[in-house]
Amino acid sequence: LAKQALIGIRKAEADLLSAKGGFDPLIAMDASRKTFDGKNYYFYTNPEVKIPTWIGADIKAGIENNGGDLLARETTPGQTSYLGIEMP
Repeated sequence: LAKQALIGIRKAEADLLSAKGGFDPLIAMDASRKTFDGKNYYFYTNPEVKIPTWIGADIKAGIENNGGDLLARETTPGQTSYLGIEMP
C-alpha cells in the first residue's frame, strides 16, 4: 500500500512537470525554395516565436520573407512582420 502511494505521488509530480512544459516558448522556422534550370520559382522564409499564456491565448510574432518569379497569389511578396494574439 505504501509503494502504491509513492507511485501515485511520483505520477502526480510527472504530470505537474508535463503541464508546466506546455507554457514553454516555441521558436519555429518554415523555409522552402524551388529553383530549376537557373530560374528562381519561389522562396519562403518564415521564422516565428509563439509564447503560450495561462489564459489559453498565445502571443505570436514573426517575419515573412517571400519572393520569386512564380510566387503564389495568396502570398505577399517581400518582407512583412506580424505580432498578434491567437485565441482558441
